[in-house]
Amino acid sequence: MRGRRSTVLSITYFWTGQLRPFSKWRLFECLQPKCCASDSLILVDYEKGAYVQKDIIKTEDVRCIGDHDGQNFYIFKDQLAVSVIPYTEVHRSLPVNNPGYRAKALKMLLSNGQPYLTGDAATFTRETGKKDYSVHKISVPSGPIPIVVGTEVREVFSPCSEGKP
Repeated sequence: MRGRRSTVLSITYFWTGQLRPFSKWRLFECLQPKCCASDSLILVDYEKGAYVQKDIIKTEDVRCIGDHDGQNFYIFKDQLAVSVIPYTEVHRSLPVNNPGYRAKALKMLLSNGQPYLTGDAATFTRETGKKDYSVHKISVPSGPIPIVVGTEVREVFSPCSEGKP
């Protein structure tokens, strides 16, 4: 395997309506026909020296795809969003973008005519009107000073037409 180039996608799952990650997986491009279908991406994880299948994203389950930057994209299913980052992993080197595999994956995933959203239409987080407060302390010679910080709470939602408020 030394120096061998492997096409991979980095995957992060989110439940729609929540901001915290559900799981992180890698998707490896299958080089053998028996482990891939022309209508799905196979999600695997590397565990104890072997690749273990975790899930399959089928074309029929894709409601829409959101693309903000021309590199990463988000696949929206009914209650799930999957962050996909196509890159090529090179032994002992930094990963590099893989636009060829990205185009191949997008073509397959959108083959049923699902919407491909870009720009503002691809936005998938929104403000909730709530704040989350936390207390921090600053150390000064006279003793610690507590500071309360409020952070705007955001939620993940589906930008697909049925998911808009």
